Amino acid sequence: MVQKVILAVRVFLITTATTMLCSFSVLGAEDLYTIRSINLDATASDSNTARSHAIAEGQERAFMRLLRTLTLPADHFRIPRIDRGEIANYVQDFEIYNEKRSDQRYLAELTVRFKREQVRKLLATAGVPFSETATVPIIVLPIYQAGGQAILWEDSNPWREAWRRLEIKNELVNLMVPIGQLADVMAINAEQALEGDRKSLRKFAMSYGAEETLVAVASLSSLSSDQISVDVTIQNFGITVGALGIERFEMQEGESFSDFLGRAVAQMAERLEHDWKVSNLLSFDEQAAIRVTFPIKGWSHWRSLMSRVKQVSVVQDVVIIGLSRREASLKIEFLGDADRLGVLLLKKDINLERVNGEWVMSAGPNKEIEVEQADTADNYLNEIPELFPEPSGIESLPDFVPPPDENAEDVFIE
Repeated sequence: MVQKVILAVRVFLITTATTMLCSFSVLGAEDLYTIRSINLDATASDSNTARSHAIAEGQERAFMRLLRTLTLPADHFRIPRIDRGEIANYVQDFEIYNEKRSDQRYLAELTVRFKREQVRKLLATAGVPFSETATVPIIVLPIYQAGGQAILWEDSNPWREAWRRLEIKNELVNLMVPIGQLADVMAINAEQALEGDRKSLRKFAMSYGAEETLVAVASLSSLSSDQISVDVTIQNFGITVGALGIERFEMQEGESFSDFLGRAVAQMAERLEHDWKVSNLLSFDEQAAIRVTFPIKGWSHWRSLMSRVKQVSVVQDVVIIGLSRREASLKIEFLGDADRLGVLLLKKDINLERVNGEWVMSAGPNKEIEVEQADTADNYLNEIPELFPEPSGIESLPDFVPPPDENAEDVFIE
């Protein structure tokens, strides 16, 4: 009886874990295939014809925005050209808002959801690398340096206002600029940010449900009637510290100071977007798989680790080979080589290393991502320690024999 209960619990855990992995496989990716706020404006002989033309033209613009969002600017010329009439084959559904029409004119806003697998197949077939991993929110701390002073939360900070005006739609990098409420002011100041106080910066990011803080510094290097320029430095602080980016911007003739800073912010945001795409590109001509093991400290630990693994852009699939209360054995299928996989896992606070010729994965030293508790699963896990020690005189569980058409590694229960 004890053996049957143990086996039932183990089967339950593997079934639940498999379901969980499937749910994480598209975490955050589906939303990237939803393009919002497409303005429609068309004129025709009647409003119905204008509506049809507007929707078709809006879907085409949404499709091109999606493809450009997923790919690098250098690869945009390689994006396959699709006739307007064929784009409907890639559309999952669409929604229309704020419709206005007259006898011959049609105005509205459009949201389009595209079919993820069809779009992926289109780009992969064309040999165009793409990235579909959106970042978790990145908290931006804009520091303005002028006249020997560095300001962050002050209302007189024009650099922070420029970042707050930045409008990002359907992009891979999710930038958030705090409004500077009392809790923000008490949590971190300009000096701490400039010094790269990792502990304070990461704690501040986590207070917003983020993992990284971007310190963006604008230093006014010259100020005269005919020449204004700023030196901008950006650096990410999270589980790892990003490379320092430096760029100089010069104010153009006829450009207001506000527009000048806004242009600098937009270009730095584009740079962040580009760098993120490069580090998370999916190239389907190089596929690999490794078998890894890692220790399990509990159900929440397992869920947290698997959540982060599935958020790594190059990971295509995770197959459970063995699962017990103490250890899991997985086959990870991914794009690229193991070194790149290791670097991307490290950004999720996961270590991947070779130990005695075998791949071993472990959680890093930083605080784990909070994950919702699953009451049913936790109840089972709480009972496992009492079930695993078998009373004397009871034989070990019989060897598991898979069905003739199944691979033992795919259904193995430790």
